Amino acid sequence: MALFLSVAAFLLSVSAVVVGAEALRRINGQNEEFLKAYVKQIRADLESKDEEMILVKKEIQELKRSRQANRETLRKLEQGTKRKRDAESEQFVIEPQDKYGDFIPSSSAPRKRNVA
Repeated sequence: MALFLSVAAFLLSVSAVVVGAEALRRINGQNEEFLKAYVKQIRADLESKDEEMILVKKEIQELKRSRQANRETLRKLEQGTKRKRDAESEQFVIEPQDKYGDFIPSSSAPRKRNVA
């Protein structure tokens, strides 16, 4: 009977080891599938972020180009305004006119005014 119990205990322990090994294989398989899915998701996220970065870089380049064009336009407008201002100032520069001609003050005594 002792032999039977020891054989039964041995078989029970072997079956426990086999069941445990199978459970570990399943867990490892699930972990492997989970890790594969996780890595796939990370790759997809990285690719989408790369695409977003490319789009942002293109937008930045467009903004830089438009900013440069705006600077050039502003510079041209300022130059045109300066030319107009200079032309207008040249128009309004008038030679001083001699209103009094050759005024020679009188040598006689000053006259007094009578204020009423």
